[in-house]
Amino acid sequence: MRGPGTVFSGCTPDAGDKFSRGGQVFDPLTGTNKPIPQPILKAPEQLVNHFCTVMGTPRNVRVVYIVSVRTPASGLDAEKYSTRIEAFGVNDRAPVAQAPWPADLALDKFSVLAPTEYGFIVRVRSRVVGFDLDTLAVAWQLDEGQLYSDRYNGRSLARELGTQSGQRIVFNSAKDGSEIARFDGIGLAGGTAIDSPHTTADNGFFVAQAGRPDYHLFYFDSAAAALVGPIAPFAQSFQRSGNLLLAYGRGGSDSAYLNVYDMNKKTFVVQKSGNDAAGLGFQHVYLAGKYLYIQNADDSPVIDLTTLNKVASGWHQRPMDVIGDWILVISGKVSNNYATCFDTRGEFVCYETGVLYHSPNGSYPGKWY
Repeated sequence: MRGPGTVFSGCTPDAGDKFSRGGQVFDPLTGTNKPIPQPILKAPEQLVNHFCTVMGTPRNVRVVYIVSVRTPASGLDAEKYSTRIEAFGVNDRAPVAQAPWPADLALDKFSVLAPTEYGFIVRVRSRVVGFDLDTLAVAWQLDEGQLYSDRYNGRSLARELGTQSGQRIVFNSAKDGSEIARFDGIGLAGGTAIDSPHTTADNGFFVAQAGRPDYHLFYFDSAAAALVGPIAPFAQSFQRSGNLLLAYGRGGSDSAYLNVYDMNKKTFVVQKSGNDAAGLGFQHVYLAGKYLYIQNADDSPVIDLTTLNKVASGWHQRPMDVIGDWILVISGKVSNNYATCFDTRGEFVCYETGVLYHSPNGSYPGKWY
């Protein structure tokens, strides 16, 4: 799994009636895996269920549990049920913070447990609740009626309000719930599962105008509170790496396109359509750093986007995900053709095992291909 600041195993946002064995959390400060801390029940408590995720920044990682326990009946004392929140640092065996679970949030009703740099978020029906990283207390709440869809990243969240996509979308800060922006007529973009499991990227979200034939792909930059684009005629496959946005569509000369857009310069680095795009014969396209990777039946070129020159035919490895000051690199072919290895739930979806390389401030030296 992936949190905003690290990667981990043995901790799941789904309900479980047993704690996992052998789980680990990666400590970004030391570059080592640590046994994942777990709650210790006090006799005679019995575990009913629990939920787990890893929140915080690379420099302040917190493993958080929502734990429901039963205290059996004893003598004339009736059985009791209670739920609490416990948080641990990567080196802790006792919780650094504890708090009771809010009585008005039904555990069996929440559909989202999302970690952020500032704590964690749960969604119960249309109600979205943010919890503080340090105190575990409720920090903010949002409820504007029925949600069609929602997405979360380490710093912000997006909610589609209404009963269908594109009615209204609202972007909020994950820190305090404050509104960043809202728009009518756009919705969260859904790309093909093979190429882009993410519909979120870094601190933003890919969105699309609602309704054919006039809808286009945009990117909402939460940090700048700005809608970037349109970057493509329709939403099919897309990815972000640094300040670059990739979008492409397969098909014949009437539908194929390949675009790379520079968010800082507000201009296209690559923009191909029609026969110019279809003639490249790409099956999949990927973006990492300043390099564009085009998989086709001919030369499968790697393109340096600063010069637009081909620097390789095929590649032996490819950087996949940035995790704080670390970059996940997979050698060889990613056999399920994902552009990134973590989906919108933070689950690792690549079949191959990757290696984390220390890259403070994005200074990964390579090899890039």
